[in-house]
Amino acid sequence: MSPKGGIKPHNRFSVQSKRSEVLFVDYMAEHLTPTGRAGIIVPEGIIFQSQTAYKQLRKMLVEDYLVAVVSLPSGIFQPYSGVKTSILILDRSLAKRTDEIAFIRIENDGFGLGAQRRAIEKNDLPAAAIYLKSWLKALLPASNKSVESAPAPPNALIVPKEKIDANGDYNLSGERYREETSNNHSFPLVSIGEAGLFHVESGGTPKSGVDEFWNGEIPWATLVDLPAMDFISQITTTKRTITDKGLRQSSAKLIPANSVVVSTRATIGRIAINRVPIATNQGFKSIVIEDATRAVPEYVGLALTKIVPTMQAWATGGTFAEISKSKFCELKIPLPPLEVQREIVAEIEGYQKVINGARAVVDNYRPHIPIRPEWPVVELGSLCAIRSGGTPDRSNESYWNGHIPWVSTTLINYGVIESAQEYITSDGLNNSSAWIVPKGTVLMAMYGQGVTRGRVAVLGIDAAVNQACAAFAIQG
Repeated sequence: MSPKGGIKPHNRFSVQSKRSEVLFVDYMAEHLTPTGRAGIIVPEGIIFQSQTAYKQLRKMLVEDYLVAVVSLPSGIFQPYSGVKTSILILDRSLAKRTDEIAFIRIENDGFGLGAQRRAIEKNDLPAAAIYLKSWLKALLPASNKSVESAPAPPNALIVPKEKIDANGDYNLSGERYREETSNNHSFPLVSIGEAGLFHVESGGTPKSGVDEFWNGEIPWATLVDLPAMDFISQITTTKRTITDKGLRQSSAKLIPANSVVVSTRATIGRIAINRVPIATNQGFKSIVIEDATRAVPEYVGLALTKIVPTMQAWATGGTFAEISKSKFCELKIPLPPLEVQREIVAEIEGYQKVINGARAVVDNYRPHIPIRPEWPVVELGSLCAIRSGGTPDRSNESYWNGHIPWVSTTLINYGVIESAQEYITSDGLNNSSAWIVPKGTVLMAMYGQGVTRGRVAVLGIDAAVNQACAAFAIQG
C-alpha cells in the first residue's frame, strides 16, 4: 500500500482484491502455522459485503480457518472511531474438526459507547470469554469437555457451516441465523414483505434548490422527525414539506396514515407511526398495512423494535450502511391474533404512560435557590467565553449521521445532557458554523418555540450545538 492509499497487491494472495482489509485477513490466515490461532478485529464490511472479493474471503475462512465470530458494538473504539467491528477467531487445526461456527454478540464492554467511554455496570465480555474458551476446548481432539459445560451468554449461538454457505454469500452476521432459530413462541412468523398483508415503500428526496418542489402541503419526514424513543414515536407533523409536483418528480411516495415508518439508512431502527399521510426521504422504509383484520400498526412497530439488531446486521455499505428493500422485506415478526396484538399494545402503552408521568415530575421539579442581595453581580462575559453554534446543511446527506454529537435546543431542559439525538460528520462540522463545545459548558436556548427559550442545561459530553444555543464556557 502506498502512502496515498493506492494498493498494488502481488498475485500470491489467494483472494485477488485491492481492499486492504481483505488482503490483511487473507495474509494472516495464509500465514497461520498448522496449529496457529489468530484473533483479528475487522471492520463490519468483511462480515457481509457482497462484492466478489469479500465473498471469496469469507468462503475461504468458513471452509478452512474460522471457528468463531465475536460481534462488537458501534462506539467501542470511541473517541477515535464509531465504526462497527467484529473479531474473527481463526484456528487452522480446530476449524477442520468442526462443521459449526460460534457467534457471540457483545452489547456492553463495561463502558458507555459515547465519546467519553464512562464506566458502566453492564459487561458482556467475561461471560463471552468463558463461553469462547469452552467452545475452543470442546473442539480439541483429546478433550471430553463440551461447550455445554459453560453457560451460554444470551447472545451466543452455534451455527452449522452448511447454513452459512446455503445461499453462497457466506454472511458472517450471527443475527441473520439467530432470527431463523429463535421462534420459541406459538405465534406464526410472517415476513414484512408478505403480499396482501403488508406493502413496503421506499422514500425519496425532491431536487434541492427547486422552489416549486418545496414548502407545499405534503409533510416530508427526515430523521429529525423520528427522535430516539424508548418505544415508538408518533408523526403528526414534519419539519419540512414538499409540493405535489415535488412528490411526482422524485422517488418519494405518499404513505397513508397509520403506517409504520422505519429508519433504514445510517441510523437504523428508529420506528414511528405516521398519524397523517406523509412522504419520507430515502433513509426510510414504510410498511403499509393492507389487511387491517390481521395486523395493528402499533403492534407491528413494537415487534420491529425487537429485531433492530437484525436490521443493523443486515445493513450493507460504507459510511452510510443501509438495509435494502429486498432484505427489509425478508424480516420476520410473530403475528398473534388481532385481540392479542391489541392487548400487547395496551400493556406497553400503559408502561409508557408511567414513564412519561415520571419524566413530567422530573421535568417540572425546580429547586429553589435563594439569591442573597450581598452577592456581587458580574457580567457573564467576564466569566465565560460565550459563543453560539451552527447547523450543517440538511440537504447535504454527507454532513449528517456521523460520529459527532449535535445538540439542539430541544435537549436543553435544566439538566445534564449526556447524549444527542442527532450526529454530524466532520465535513458537516467543518462546513458550518458549528464547533465542538467541551464537556461542562453551560448551554442556554436563546430562541425557539414556546417555553424552550430561556432553558439552560450543562453539557455532560463534548458535542456540537446549533445556532439557537448560547454556549457559556467558564474561564478558570
